[in-house]
Amino acid sequence: MMNSDSLRLDRISKRFGNIVACNELSMEFRPGTCTAVIGPNGAGKTTILNIVAGSLLPDLGSVTW
Repeated sequence: MMNSDSLRLDRISKRFGNIVACNELSMEFRPGTCTAVIGPNGAGKTTILNIVAGSLLPDLGSVTW
């Protein structure tokens, strides 16, 4: 169930040339919770953070509050 105060990523995709940093990622961050994004180097964690912060625009998908 979606909370109206949630930060939501819907099918986010981002490429840098031939490198796929993020492919159709969907996540929901709810208020009052602690969420971690983990993965190996090069998995796209920083790319996701930069898209959420507005420093990068996704090639596909949306970020909504």
